[in-house]
Amino acid sequence: MNVLVRTLVVLIAVGALLAPTADRTFAYGTADNPLAQVEFSGNCDDPSFPMCATPPAGVGAGGIWLWMEVDADHTVDFTGSKCDHVLGDVMGTAGAVPLKGTGTWTYSTGIPAGVTAPFRDPGNQYYVITLSPYPLRFAFPVSQGHYSRHPVPAVSQELTVAP
Repeated sequence: MNVLVRTLVVLIAVGALLAPTADRTFAYGTADNPLAQVEFSGNCDDPSFPMCATPPAGVGAGGIWLWMEVDADHTVDFTGSKCDHVLGDVMGTAGAVPLKGTGTWTYSTGIPAGVTAPFRDPGNQYYVITLSPYPLRFAFPVSQGHYSRHPVPAVSQELTVAP
């Protein structure tokens, strides 16, 4: 490993150790009173799996990758990408398309009907997030941590809920 890479690794490790430990996120600062950062990766290559169904029932064949900031005022800022394998899917074309925008969220005890919920929260508490202007609605656990699952072959889902 060269000296530049070693130095970078050491600086990142020291920065992580010196970072403040608070019960709030530091995604974009404090102006929006962020509660959490939610990162989701869903890879769908089995159209018979519910999440891979044609929208609005699912996200369609391909994949979706999202980073979301959940704010105290019940708004969400997000950025990500959607890759459609079927012409006419969520964005109307096949191929990768950037996603960016805002949305809203509500708390829910349990998963509401008709909402994509790839992971179960140990406390049964969820951020139900609606992303605008896209027809995407998800329930993500409120409990912080990393979640991973491969429910069927050709489908993988990763989630991190962080402060």
